[in-house]
Amino acid sequence: MEKQFNGKKHFKDGNAKKPKSKTDFEEPNDVLNRNSFDTNWIIEGADAKLPDFAEALGEYMAKNRLTNSKIRSIYGEIKRIQMGKFEQEKASFFLLRPKVAYALGRDDKNRGLQLFKLIFDKACPLVNDQKTYQNFCNLIEAILAYNNANGGKDNYHNKIKRRIMSTIKLKSKIVYTGSIILKTGLHIGGTNAALNIGGPDNFVVRNPLTNIPYIPGSSLKGKLRSLVEIANGESNGGKPSNNPESKAGALFGTSSDSKSGHASRLIVRDAVMATLEDTEEELNLYGLHCSDIPDFSNTDLPYTESKTEVNIDRITANAQPRTFERVPAGAQFKLQMVLNIFEGENEGSLKATREQGIKLLHDDYLGGSGSRGYGQVEIKILKEDKREY
Repeated sequence: MEKQFNGKKHFKDGNAKKPKSKTDFEEPNDVLNRNSFDTNWIIEGADAKLPDFAEALGEYMAKNRLTNSKIRSIYGEIKRIQMGKFEQEKASFFLLRPKVAYALGRDDKNRGLQLFKLIFDKACPLVNDQKTYQNFCNLIEAILAYNNANGGKDNYHNKIKRRIMSTIKLKSKIVYTGSIILKTGLHIGGTNAALNIGGPDNFVVRNPLTNIPYIPGSSLKGKLRSLVEIANGESNGGKPSNNPESKAGALFGTSSDSKSGHASRLIVRDAVMATLEDTEEELNLYGLHCSDIPDFSNTDLPYTESKTEVNIDRITANAQPRTFERVPAGAQFKLQMVLNIFEGENEGSLKATREQGIKLLHDDYLGGSGSRGYGQVEIKILKEDKREY
């Protein structure tokens, strides 16, 4: 929770929320140019200006996601070389720069790591003996000390997120119960341990204990999210939105790796197919009745059908048949979603985004092969149970 005092935002514990400074948005090259690197720190040794330089770079690195885990192996090698004789460890020293480049290649958007590589590239060519290597180590250790002091030891952004999360309070949970009705056959892929000669090539996902098909909550939630992002222009270069202020980000959450990680507010349970083995009382909880449940005794496979499609080679005209397992049209699934509402959040906006996703899905498809007629569904919400906390 945040409160306003004298125009400033404060956390619930009374601490002021520090606004971002201009330096938070600087590029690594600009930071290094603004804080002049002195070659004498490597050639001769540290002076009174080095701590200020190290502090500026260390703080920037921490705020831009440079954690110990990113450079643990590199720093370990620096210390190992320091414990030996430089003349004997020259080859290992020369290989440090490629290791830093490799680390950056694995996370090339990490501006903290970019700055670390820039200072590494400036300092390394000046090292030629035991003395200059010791000075090099002193510089790197000073920068990393300030990086750790500013949160780099335990990810600066995760600390901020935990602090924010520790001040928010769950207000209510809204439990949605209903059903998913298949208008056309559905294929959400699973695996099959056995080899079925003449059987389908592509199987549906099933509960391994009951053999009953189900719709994974992850599949339904992922589809709803992608539809909401596309409809609202929130797609992130083909990846999920990492903006918690967006409609999709606010409801479905953002990556914990992003600077503004935001936990998902919507829980989507696995939706299990309703069968005649369910009791009338259980089905009624989801707005279903035994009389509505199809008889699957005549299907090709337990609860499913096989659909053969033919791919025609445009040059040779050869037919290449392939067989899909589908849950047939008319099947119904038991649906439950839970929406978490925290104090200070816009409940109406979160509910509207969830409803938008469902409406969009009705005109789209769930699962695979939607452009070929698969996966048309209808979602019916029977009840909305709000529970206050």
